[in-house]
Amino acid sequence: MKDVLSYWLNFGIDGFRIDAVPFLFEDELLRNEPPSGDSGLDPEDASTLSHLYTQNLNETYEMIYEWRQLLDDFTARNGTYSRIMMTEVYASPEQTRGYCGVEGSRAGAHFTFNFITFIENTQKGFDGKDLAESIAAWLIGIPSCSSNWVLGNHDQTRVATRLGPENVDALNILASILPGARITYQGEEIGQENGEVTCEQGYDPQAIKDCSTYQQTSRDFERTPFQWSSGVQAGFNEGHTPWLPVSEKYVQTNLERQSDAKQIKTHYKIYTTMLRLKTLFADGAEESTTWGSTNDGKVFYLKRSTDVVNYGLLINLADTDETIITPAVFKESDLVVELSGADSPYDNGDVFDISQPLRPNEVVVFRITPLA
Repeated sequence: MKDVLSYWLNFGIDGFRIDAVPFLFEDELLRNEPPSGDSGLDPEDASTLSHLYTQNLNETYEMIYEWRQLLDDFTARNGTYSRIMMTEVYASPEQTRGYCGVEGSRAGAHFTFNFITFIENTQKGFDGKDLAESIAAWLIGIPSCSSNWVLGNHDQTRVATRLGPENVDALNILASILPGARITYQGEEIGQENGEVTCEQGYDPQAIKDCSTYQQTSRDFERTPFQWSSGVQAGFNEGHTPWLPVSEKYVQTNLERQSDAKQIKTHYKIYTTMLRLKTLFADGAEESTTWGSTNDGKVFYLKRSTDVVNYGLLINLADTDETIITPAVFKESDLVVELSGADSPYDNGDVFDISQPLRPNEVVVFRITPLA
């Protein structure tokens, strides 16, 4: 495996995404795994067992550390930028921590994908308190791992379907303003939802074995083509049948439509504007991030500051207007809107009046200037 990494490094590859890392090694004695005790599962379901001998073994962690050393040695020999390693791990926080290295002695993956915050810990109907706790689970619970924010991927129901299309702008903005890397799965920037696929059209090997459960088990729905335009095959190709069918929603949801100059606020424009704002938080700058909830958990807030920039965020997660109980971090300050969601009445440059109610699912980002 090291030879394979070296082969591609010599070709100029900048880094590697290592898939399904926890399964790299298994117990050499081939011991049977004990029952998990979880009830109501199909006997063939992997969750019926506690995977003590087939996942997250010490040998797996050691291999990750050796791969990282190989990458660092390559960088040192060539005197260039760092080659990076990203690891895909679905594991407990304690197990995940090990993939990031051993503090003070062994370096691990540059970052392990954060599936904890927005995938494992955030469910439909979430509120501000849920968000605050899910963010803390990574930033406070796994401080040794580089921060990164993942809303979805090819194995998860699309975030617009899983957590609601009404939350697309808020989640895209939040995943971008948080400190660390923002990971985007294709389609999230336009609020693309799950596609429509039948068992006969599908290719997910786990799901097509049993068409009676295909709609419940398949991952094909989040893998349908990106919706470029309202043209033939959503602009994905010139008319050939794609691997999976284009979603029926492509006419309403596509990049071309959301890029139109006549469209002032779209998911895509909000997404790209927030990415530009993210660059204001320069690497290495001393900074602080404060977050929490107010209004009995109905409203989420965040403040992120450096010595040169100072921004705040509010999201109303209720289905009713909410007059904000002002968090202390926003008091005694002038607030000027930098970005707001598609359904917000605020425009860039408006003075944000925190005494006025936020609409249902409204999200606002504002620049904070403390009063003299």
